[in-house]
Amino acid sequence: MPAVAVKEPYTLVLREDDDIQNPREDMDNFGTMVCFHSRYNLGDAHEYGEPNDFLLDLVDSTVSDDDILAHVLADKAKSVRLQPNIEDDTWEVLIIYGGEDSWVAADSFDAVQGNEAEVAYSLIESMSDKDLLALAKEHCVILPLYLYDHSGLSMSTGSFIGRAHHAEWDSGQVGWIYAAKDTILAEYGGEALTPEHIEKAEALLNGEVSYYDAYLRGECYGFQLYEHGAEVDSCWGFIGSPDELRADIEDHLPEECAGMMEALDFNITDTAIKDLLYEQEQTAINALEGEYDMSNTEKAAALDFTARAYPFSEPKGNTLGMASLTIGGGFAINNIRIMNSEKGPFVAMPSAKDKEGNFKDICFPTTKEGRVQMNQVIMDAYNEALLGKEQTAQRPSAAEKLNDAKKEAAKAPKEPKAAKGSKAKADPGIE
Repeated sequence: MPAVAVKEPYTLVLREDDDIQNPREDMDNFGTMVCFHSRYNLGDAHEYGEPNDFLLDLVDSTVSDDDILAHVLADKAKSVRLQPNIEDDTWEVLIIYGGEDSWVAADSFDAVQGNEAEVAYSLIESMSDKDLLALAKEHCVILPLYLYDHSGLSMSTGSFIGRAHHAEWDSGQVGWIYAAKDTILAEYGGEALTPEHIEKAEALLNGEVSYYDAYLRGECYGFQLYEHGAEVDSCWGFIGSPDELRADIEDHLPEECAGMMEALDFNITDTAIKDLLYEQEQTAINALEGEYDMSNTEKAAALDFTARAYPFSEPKGNTLGMASLTIGGGFAINNIRIMNSEKGPFVAMPSAKDKEGNFKDICFPTTKEGRVQMNQVIMDAYNEALLGKEQTAQRPSAAEKLNDAKKEAAKAPKEPKAAKGSKAKADPGIE
């Protein structure tokens, strides 16, 4: 549904943008968004088959071998251990098998020193997703992503349970968004992650998710700015609610349009907006009528316009009738409408929807003088047709004439009827 605000001589129209670009494909994002869903392509493009593939690659690419070894040797991982085997003087990677305290060897190495890369990868390959995530969080800022799929899609870094209808069944975690240490330091400076770095990075990641959420919910808009009914500016691709976009859109508008975003009326139809713009344009044209002498060829050459108009017996909405226009005796335009408004009738040229769904005139005068002359010719034809219709309505109908004739005939004297059997005989000389 469009919205409109008027601040003479400007009219601002806010419309939904159905051709918005995916912000995860066409923007330079701070975070990386990795999602897994059987029906929807969400977040950034990736080739991970399952969450474990992603978490394993994330740790392998962002955590050093020494940090992985130190993490495990400090018993921070709950699903894997690295310990020496005294019997054969080797180092074993142990994983839980069966019960909570049942550990078995998954891999072994003659020594850790000199084999750090192989040992580190064996450790993370044996880790649970929970342990991989905990290790990744020590070197990245990573937030969960939840999807709510109920009469539309919505995404958040917090669970929807308790704040959305049927979220217990219609929502769940679909992935993560993260920023690696190097990315954060490149953005904010410094040599090590600090609480301040983490706070800023989380705020930025949450902002990206909110922006993507608005895209998923279809809160995508563009505006058109009209002056005296004629479009003078437009801009598309705004993502967010109208309240959230207020400042961004007003930055694109002239200073004279300040406050128009706050005055938007959402209870209006496309037809009403179009009628409003035509009325404003007609008012501006009428105001200019006296400024142009159509006989002065130095300003504009008069065009050879002829018009025919067809008033409706009863108005159809705001439409009073139709008209056709011939230019120079050799070019005709049909489907011209005579429209009604609070300030009187005006001419509406044939129009068609553009790709944004907005109506645009498909033929029109290219000069103000030409428009004034065309409007005058069409309205003169309409008024003459309207007058002719009234005169026709005052004339007696054919049925009325026939009745009158019958009445006159009844008043005339009747001739006597011939007697029975007095028909003249045929001339015998003629056969």
